[in-house]
Amino acid sequence: MVRKLNASIAAHGAVPGSFTLPAAGLCVLALVVSAAAILLLARMRSRNLRRLAFLCRISEISVSGGNAAAIFDEIGRELHRNLKFEHVGIGVVGYGRKYIEMRIEAGTSASLTGHRIAFGEGIAGGVAQSGDMKLSQGSGERQGALLRRARSVICLPVVHGETLLGILNAESIAERAFRPADILLFQTLASILAAALHNVFVLQSLQQQAITDSLTGAKTRRYFLESLQAEWKRTSRSGRQFSIVMLDLDRFKELNDSAGHIEGDQALVTVGRLLEQQSRQSNVVARYGGDEFVILMPETALEQAVGISGRLRAAILDSAVLRAGRISASFGVASFPLHGATPEDLLQAADAAMYAAKRRGGNCVEAAAKPAGARAAGS
Repeated sequence: MVRKLNASIAAHGAVPGSFTLPAAGLCVLALVVSAAAILLLARMRSRNLRRLAFLCRISEISVSGGNAAAIFDEIGRELHRNLKFEHVGIGVVGYGRKYIEMRIEAGTSASLTGHRIAFGEGIAGGVAQSGDMKLSQGSGERQGALLRRARSVICLPVVHGETLLGILNAESIAERAFRPADILLFQTLASILAAALHNVFVLQSLQQQAITDSLTGAKTRRYFLESLQAEWKRTSRSGRQFSIVMLDLDRFKELNDSAGHIEGDQALVTVGRLLEQQSRQSNVVARYGGDEFVILMPETALEQAVGISGRLRAAILDSAVLRAGRISASFGVASFPLHGATPEDLLQAADAAMYAAKRRGGNCVEAAAKPAGARAAGS
């Protein structure tokens, strides 16, 4: 190697101020260059291995089968551990496919979890609307970025098949923070995340089907009983109250016998929808069996539950579909701890009150019998 370098210099002739390196000097130079090249390759190899391990870990999490919260938490920790940008966030398509909600976030300026971005709003909303990757970096702040002072933004759609599931967004205050290797990493990550989000949505759908009555859309009896047990334990510790409302449809069998099961099913669907619409979000509305429904009302005293039941009774009477079938409802209300010390006690008390309402002619609300000497409430 030394001879070749000296020969090359000699072939081009001497130039003023030029010199021929001694063999030892050329050997040292060659060794230095070789060592630098080896070190550079080692660093590149180490960085690539770390990135490969990161992507493999995200893939493992994606197929882990955990619940959505656990999967999102794990992915967030991996993003924070491996990506050193001011913001790295994953947004999920929201209800009605009108907005993106940031569900996973990492980075040194992470503060956007729960933030909603309308389709078409800013860089992230534009990517959600168009389905195309957006890379914007250079001097000056990026218009439409999520972070103030961001000078580099990359945003990619997270797509499974042809369905947009969310977006992957990263931002930095540094100019031209995203190199070609970073862009390739984010593109690969977006593909892996598509599988992760798809699995989460499929799992959520299966879980929802398992706890939802297929006809009425109300919760199942099993889900109600599990929720009742959990509320009883929670309330027993806190010393607060909750109530149970049971209701049975009046003249439902007559409707089934005279108009057929299709009309009967429509009446059940209508009642289930009305109960869901008229109840608080914290309430659990379930189909208990046949034409019986039950509602768990956390943090609700007896008087409140009776009043809410009265409004539900009126809503059923006001329904044109139910009025055509001459359908009304009889309600029974029981509260913890007034009417029992266990969930079973409360269910029996609410059931007895419901049948008391039936005996009064139906279309009314009856509170469970109070302890000795107390007058039962009704409406």
